[in-house]
Amino acid sequence: AREQAKTLIAIRDGRLEALDATLAQDLEKAVEAGEKHAAEVLQQALAERRSDAKQQLAAARARQETTLRGEHQQTREKALEEGSAELDDRIRELKDAIHEATGKPTPIPEERPDRPCCEKATRRQEQLYDALPFLSKLGFGANREVSRSEREDATDALQALYELLGPSRYVELLRFYAPEVAEWSEAEANGRA
Repeated sequence: AREQAKTLIAIRDGRLEALDATLAQDLEKAVEAGEKHAAEVLQQALAERRSDAKQQLAAARARQETTLRGEHQQTREKALEEGSAELDDRIRELKDAIHEATGKPTPIPEERPDRPCCEKATRRQEQLYDALPFLSKLGFGANREVSRSEREDATDALQALYELLGPSRYVELLRFYAPEVAEWSEAEANGRA
């Protein structure tokens, strides 16, 4: 669309330049012939044509810019929707694994559609930081020192952790902080394979 716009503007510029050149030639001939009135008319026509041409060109560029911005916004929104769907799938996978390990379902909270992306990121980052202290002792039920409320907090935080890091980095971090969880996850994955 951008290249097409440039081409259209170049064509229009070329046509206007050709028209200006014709008017300029007629003006020179009228001056040479001593036709004062004709020269004045042509000069006025040339000035008006150039002013009109500038306005038309500015309007065309503004329309094309609006079109390009609209296409960019649509592309951006589509990418965000696709990315959001992929994150939702990852969240569900993690919550299914937690449910199988703990026997406790973890409901997926509905996101407010009007919540800004930056607010989501901030909230998820806070959950990530909250998750780290629990990882070393979580154990999905193996460690009795973890209270129910702590386990729920850790479950929500693990969701954010998985979202932010992705599967590979999430497993790597899990191996460091909670080896027993990583071993269980790998055993489950191998069994399913």
